[in-house]
Amino acid sequence: MVKKITIFATVVFIFISCLALPVSADYQPGNQATNELGNIQYYADGSYSVTTISIKESDRATVKTISKDVKYYDSDGSLAVTLTVTGVFNVGSGSVTCTSATYSTVSHQSNWSIVSPSASHANHGSYATATASGTAKKKVLGITIKSVSLSVTITCNSDGSYS
Repeated sequence: MVKKITIFATVVFIFISCLALPVSADYQPGNQATNELGNIQYYADGSYSVTTISIKESDRATVKTISKDVKYYDSDGSLAVTLTVTGVFNVGSGSVTCTSATYSTVSHQSNWSIVSPSASHANHGSYATATASGTAKKKVLGITIKSVSLSVTITCNSDGSYS
């Protein structure tokens, strides 16, 4: 019986030790790291955001529809909100133009929302951008207890590369 308790206690200790491992060896509040999930922004309170990008090729090789999102995770690790920008880019002849930029928002928890979301686009000749921004707010009993500015930008270059 004592042997079973010792084995159980060891397994519990190892499990709890694994939970205490840091999220990233590069973790520093306010710093960024990049991994297979995308660009990660850490905040001082332990919350973080993850930015990822995807593309939908059209039938015409010169038109690219690119989406990029930022997912904000609260300090408890739960997904709170997602802000996405989608840009349509025309690429060719050594230049690129963004013809439209739209945003979408998702609140993954009932006490979180994104207020004042907006989207814009700009053309710079050799590159073009599409940007979405908004403020993620957490409310408890109607009172805002947390507010985080979010922004996500797609940059598409005249050679068709994007980030």
